[in-house]
Amino acid sequence: MSGRGAHPFTPNEGAVRTKWRTRGEYPAFPFGAALVGFGAAVLVGALAGAIPAVVAARVKVIDAIRF
Repeated sequence: MSGRGAHPFTPNEGAVRTKWRTRGEYPAFPFGAALVGFGAAVLVGALAGAIPAVVAARVKVIDAIRF
């Protein structure tokens, strides 16, 4: 690094990229990680909706109104 105020990173040497993917550049995180995260979010959301629905379906209507 020179003392004339040069930026410490040269192009493609680990600098954080802030633009969308163009030719020759890589995204900030692996595409597979995004798919795994999306799948986990869908699974958690489905369980969070299905479990209360199953419990509510097993309750008698008169008991649900009473309480």
